[in-house]
Amino acid sequence: LTIDATNFTGCTNARVYMPCDAYYTSSLTGKATLIKDHGRITGTAAYRAPTCTQKGVNGYSYCADCKTYFSGTQVYGKDYQSVTIPALGHALQFIDRAEPTETENGHIAYYSCSRCDECFLDADGATAITEDDYLLPATGHLPSEGVVVEAPTCRSEGRMKYTCPGCGEEYYEVIPVLGQSPEADPAVEATCTETGLTAGSHCSLCGAVLEEQQEVPALGHTQEDVPGKEASCTESGLTAGSRCSACGEVLEEQENIPAPGHHYENAFCRVCGAVLKGDVTLDGVITVKDVSLLYSMYVGRTEAIEELITIADMNGDERISLLDVSLLYVLSR
Repeated sequence: LTIDATNFTGCTNARVYMPCDAYYTSSLTGKATLIKDHGRITGTAAYRAPTCTQKGVNGYSYCADCKTYFSGTQVYGKDYQSVTIPALGHALQFIDRAEPTETENGHIAYYSCSRCDECFLDADGATAITEDDYLLPATGHLPSEGVVVEAPTCRSEGRMKYTCPGCGEEYYEVIPVLGQSPEADPAVEATCTETGLTAGSHCSLCGAVLEEQQEVPALGHTQEDVPGKEASCTESGLTAGSRCSACGEVLEEQENIPAPGHHYENAFCRVCGAVLKGDVTLDGVITVKDVSLLYSMYVGRTEAIEELITIADMNGDERISLLDVSLLYVLSR
């Protein structure tokens, strides 16, 4: 039942009653107004537009008392079909075949719906197809030898340029990033006076530091005492000093102590006891007097006591001979 001017007799405030006692009234203009609401409303739906393949629905309310679908003053009926909107059906357009090129895809002939973009092989829309079904892939450029226009680095991509011998088009391909090539930086051992370094690494291609070497402090010297050496009558000595036990560097220089020489007394050194050979006069020096006395002892004019024999024995054969006299003579000159 549609509430409009045909439901009225032309008199003002005429009424049309529904089975649930809801009623409409209108003036002579025929514009209906719902005066009394419907009873139990058990269902509602919002408007849904129809598509190419699915029905739509008018927005409605359903009165369980009068079993009527309505919306405001619009009464649709008692059947659900009264609120449905028929499917639109496809609006197919013919798409002619396009051959593929080196850079662009082509496609076979097919039909496309202008409303839903669904594609079909036939004009009746019976056989649906997808892009994989109708697409003809681009043939691609003919092979050519590329030229590096931007060399790749450790951190950035490069570019290779190609020129197609068929169409002359220039195109580019990306050359992948090389990635860094680690190279070890060996550790440097610290010494007593110089700092060292921990092990690290750098990129052998670009030189970027990958693992920074850390400074290792100098170790410092380890002092070791070097004892002095006392000078003797004939050999020089040394003062005490010190050096590093790790690297051997001298920390305190030893100074030379000159040999003081013998201190003879009666032909014997009072320090070390050395004998001054030939000093038969026992005066601490070798002179011609010693030669004369030794000769006198040799020829027997002077008694050769045992102590003097030790002094007079110039060649060490434990007796006084002419050779001892000759040696002493040379020494005295």
